[in-house]
Amino acid sequence: MIPSFRQVQLSDVVQLHQNCWSETSSAYVEDLVRRAIRLYEQKRGGAIVALHNERAIGYGMLTIWGTLGEISDLIVTPAYRRQGIGTCIIHQICFLAIDLGIYEVEIGALAENVDAIRLYERLGFVRHRQLTLQSGNMPQTLIYLHKNLLTM
Repeated sequence: MIPSFRQVQLSDVVQLHQNCWSETSSAYVEDLVRRAIRLYEQKRGGAIVALHNERAIGYGMLTIWGTLGEISDLIVTPAYRRQGIGTCIIHQICFLAIDLGIYEVEIGALAENVDAIRLYERLGFVRHRQLTLQSGNMPQTLIYLHKNLLTM
């Protein structure tokens, strides 16, 4: 299975909601996609959607903060995980960052999400900082990893 990748479009909202974020409201997904489209129009980021047979099966977003790009909202629908799609989305986002003149990116994951952290480290990201946030009664630790795209 070889997916295709492109900039997200408003027409992707329904499939992204069904396939990736069914536990959230469709309004949340629409807001996320609209924000990504706005960022792309302003040359401050964007989002990549992964498609299989013209169906949205994955998503990743880039937001530019000064000279740093932040990769966020990376998701692949469960049936397509562990097939390299997340890796491809990250690569596509890194190429988007370079196209926009950004050569450093970071990505975060919950500390207990060891599979994601291992993936990011395999892709050349290096642990950069950690942040503990209060979520309800429980603190959650986020690990942020950094990558210099000039060494890609």
